[in-house]
Amino acid sequence: MTPHFILVVLTACFMENYASLYENDDQLKTMMARIEMLELKSEKYDRLIKENELLREKIKENDVRILELNTKVKNLEKRNEYITVESERIQTEIDKTLTQKNDKFNLVAAVKNTLQMNITESKPMDDLVIAKIWEKYVQKRIVPVNSPSHQIAFYAYVSDHDQSSLPTHHTLVFDTVKLNRGQGYNENDGIFTVPVTGVYGFAWTVAVHDYSWASVEILVNGEVVGSAYAHAPTGMDFGTGFAIVQANAGDHAFIRMQENGNGAISSNARGRTSFLGWFMF
Repeated sequence: MTPHFILVVLTACFMENYASLYENDDQLKTMMARIEMLELKSEKYDRLIKENELLREKIKENDVRILELNTKVKNLEKRNEYITVESERIQTEIDKTLTQKNDKFNLVAAVKNTLQMNITESKPMDDLVIAKIWEKYVQKRIVPVNSPSHQIAFYAYVSDHDQSSLPTHHTLVFDTVKLNRGQGYNENDGIFTVPVTGVYGFAWTVAVHDYSWASVEILVNGEVVGSAYAHAPTGMDFGTGFAIVQANAGDHAFIRMQENGNGAISSNARGRTSFLGWFMF
């Protein structure tokens, strides 16, 4: 081989490698550009993920806030209902007081006029005149025409039979109703449904006889507010409980077994297992 041929070959190889290098350089630049673009997209994606997490946290905070506001709204609605009922009750009392005041004034005026007439005419006041004055002014104050809407009271007891070994949370049904003013008590299931929001008093008695014991509790709107216990080694024993509670219209009050009974709950002429309640104010 001549030096000239070798030079030509080397020149050709160099040009080929240079072209490959140039082509590889272009590919490298293209790949670097794509990597840079992907990095930008990745950064944008990471930013979107962070923003999404922040939005989720804000949504959770808003959900908690909404729940708190709903609770406040419900409490305010109950408070408004109570205020409305109390306003009506107070207005009724005011009207009643004004009526009594007017009746007293009219009574005094009528007596004065009648006395003046009898003095002028020199006639004694007979029993018929006095009776008419009494009927017109005094009796109307003693016996109101309409009973107030929240005269609420009930009294019921278990009829003449024994209920043996009742299980825990068994509701007692006081099936003999002696008073149910306001129709709040149901003798079929033993539940008193509060007709009007206010303060109520409740009392209950459980009776047991020979070798028996029982523990009962009262629930108002699902909350235990009192209990009573009776234990009779021999003869009979009674347990009585009392409770005064704030109750809202629609709340339920009832007596149930606090734990499994032993022996029988009794109710007869010697002593009644009973439940009673009344609206106080």
